[in-house]
Formats: sequence, structure tokens, C-alpha cells
Amino acid sequence: MNVGNIQLIMKIIHSPINKFMIQIQQNGCDHGTNSYCAYKFCQQLFCSYCTIDHQDHDFYTKQQLNELLINEMNQLKQLYDDINILKANIQQQITDIQEQVNKQIGILQEYLNKNENHISKLLKQFYYGNEKMNFMYQTNHIKTNLEQISNKLSKLSIVKNHQFSQELKHLDIFVKTSQNIIKNAKQSNSIALVIPKLSFDDETIITFKVKKLVHTIAIGICDLQTLESKNFMIDNWKKSGHGCYLISSSGYLYSTSNQNQNQVKTYFTYKDGQLIQIIFQPNQKLLFFRNLTNKREFLVFVNELRDYYACVYLSKENEEIEIVQ
Repeated sequence: MNVGNIQLIMKIIHSPINKFMIQIQQNGCDHGTNSYCAYKFCQQLFCSYCTIDHQDHDFYTKQQLNELLINEMNQLKQLYDDINILKANIQQQITDIQEQVNKQIGILQEYLNKNENHISKLLKQFYYGNEKMNFMYQTNHIKTNLEQISNKLSKLSIVKNHQFSQELKHLDIFVKTSQNIIKNAKQSNSIALVIPKLSFDDETIITFKVKKLVHTIAIGICDLQTLESKNFMIDNWKKSGHGCYLISSSGYLYSTSNQNQNQVKTYFTYKDGQLIQIIFQPNQKLLFFRNLTNKREFLVFVNELRDYYACVYLSKENEEIEIVQ
């Protein structure tokens, strides 16, 4: 398509024809205008008898202008048709791509549904584990520790007598027995510690039973020094440094040492009547959670060893939990 031809046609369309007709008639010419001078200083309509003074200029007859216009219109139509064809092709390609994407999503979803337990034990534990480990090392490390824990549990015959402390707790928590506590006031964020403190030499295993869940209960370990300074309360769960490694009944992980793992939703949840076991391995710096009721498991890395105690967090009045060893 010739842009110059388009510009020429537009000039002719918008030319003041009546003005030129009057001018030609005033010059004594009464012939019809049938030519157009394209010279930049002319650009006017003339009759065939008045073009003698424009012999060196570019002239277009009426027939030539018609042919030029028809040719350009045909090219415009062809361009329009090409654009529509291209548009249709692009739309079809988008449709095909979307179908392929939906197909792949379906395949992935089917795989995830069939392998939920496997993915939960490997990928999710890896995600919340030590970011510096590569995937294969992390997987093998978890598998080895699970086997060791299972073997020790099967051979375990003597269990330490763990009990709730009468002193290392918030005032709103009432110790019914050495094995049972209940929240007797509306103050939130109350924590009670289990004695004795966790050993640095051997692993510790403690099993809790959720007696009554009103809103949120959390189970794990905590640093005595930090909790004493906070009067056995947590004033801000959103920031690390609160002194605890806990998992709540609603599945939230709280880590005092890693902000990226603090207040993060996990798949490990529990409710009334369920048995929750914690296993602390100081040599490996691991805290292992196990729901003995639904067999779910979760692993947390403890960055540094301090005077850790097992602990329980109660959020609402009348919530109750006990140690079942």
C-alpha cells in the first residue's frame, strides 16, 4: 500500500472543488474539471484545456484517480481480511494453549491427590526445615531420624515423670493435678511449663491429651529465661524472639528463632480427645511432633540449645489439657 497515494486521494477528497470551478469559469473556461495537478504549488483541479501551463507537473486524470482509489481500497480490504485471519489464528492459539494448561493442571492435581501423604512427609517437612539443606539430604535425614525414633519408642520401658509446674506458669492457669491443668480466667496468651527441664544428653518424649478445646491450644517447648521475663505470656506472636517452638491446634507453627517459620500455617492440626506427642532430640537439635490419633507428623529444627521446657499454651477460659506420659 502506497502511503503517498492515500495522502493524494485524501487531498482530492477534501479539495474545495467549487472554488476551482468558479476560478476556471472566471478565467473564461467552462469545461468540466477532469484533471488534478499534484505539484506542491498547484494541487488544484483543471480541465484538460487548461493544463498546458502545467506540462512539467504530475497530472492525474479522472480515470487514473478512480483506478488509484479502487486499487488502494482493494489493498485496504485485503489488509483488513489479513488482519481478521491473523486475529482468528491468534485466538485459536490462545484457546489451544489454555486447553493444554488446563490439561496439565488436571494431571498435576490428580498426582497431588494420589500422593498427598507422601508429599506431606517429604516436601512439606523440607519446606519448614532447614533452608540450607538440599532436598535429597533433607529427605534422607528425616527418614533416618524417623527410623531411630521408632526403634527407641519400641524399646522404651522407663518414662520420666513429667508434670506441670506450680510456679512456672501464668496466674490464670490452674493446676488441678500434677498431670492436668485448666484455664480459669479470660486472660489470653497464658503458658504453663512442664518439669523437669529437657535433657541435653538424651531425647525426651512427652504425650499430651487435649481434654477441652475452646479456641486455641498450642504444644511445644520454650526457653525459661524468655518466658519468665514475659510473665509466661506472649504479647506478640507475629515476631520471632518470643521464646517458643509451638504448633497450635489450628496448625500454625511458631518459631522463636526463624521469622520465616513463625506464624506459618501447616498441615499438622489436632482437636478434642486427640493425643499429641513431642519428641525432643538435643543432639540433632530436632523437635518432633506426632498426632497419635491421626498419625500425622511434623519436624521442627531448633537453632540453638537453651534451658528448654515442654510447655502448653491455653487461649480461652475452661480449656484443659493433661499429660498422659
